[in-house]
Amino acid sequence: MFSPFTVCVYGPCKSAGTLIATGAHKLIIFPHCGELGPLDVQMHKRDEIGEMKSGLSTKAAFDSLSERAFDFFERFMIEIKARSSGLVRFKTATDVASRVVYNLLGSVYAQIDPELVGEEHRDMQVALEYALRLSRNGCNIKFEGIRHLTYNYPSHGFVIDYQEARDIFTSVELPGDELRQLVGELGVDAARPRDEPHIKILAKSDSVAEDVGSGDQAQGEEAGQKRAAAQ
Repeated sequence: MFSPFTVCVYGPCKSAGTLIATGAHKLIIFPHCGELGPLDVQMHKRDEIGEMKSGLSTKAAFDSLSERAFDFFERFMIEIKARSSGLVRFKTATDVASRVVYNLLGSVYAQIDPELVGEEHRDMQVALEYALRLSRNGCNIKFEGIRHLTYNYPSHGFVIDYQEARDIFTSVELPGDELRQLVGELGVDAARPRDEPHIKILAKSDSVAEDVGSGDQAQGEEAGQKRAAAQ
């Protein structure tokens, strides 16, 4: 809706905050305190009340199992060849190693619900698809950057600071003196999380000042506040 649209990051700006940032034309991140986060979708755990998990949990489980299965296969196959002093052929060693790995991990893979895996994959696509659509507005992040934010971080709370954000987004800047002064005027309101919108008038426009001078002081101030809130 706005052009240009700039996101100023002072403190944690994660999850849905990062999603909004993908639609900005420019990011201004305060060093040492401003941080973005990954876009991995958070979803409710099955058969649990109020507990959440990352949509990447199942993918991480698959990656871990695949790595473990290959390690087992490689170790067993090499051990069979080594202990037989080369009498066992390579094909026989691989067949035996495969059966051993299947017996060890087959029951673990059997516990994975394909329907759940599909649901989690679709949920993960939600963040990626919304970010793609938002990015068309500001053109400040490419598909590779969005995919990186969605899939390549180990935890939902991972800190993406100013330096790392520069590798993901096109236009990332440090705050100037005027913006630093503005944040100083806001004080704790600049970083404190809120459940409801917070509106604070920092200065009156010229039109508001005219209303105050020409009419009743209280009525003018009230009119100015309404206009500032509407803007």
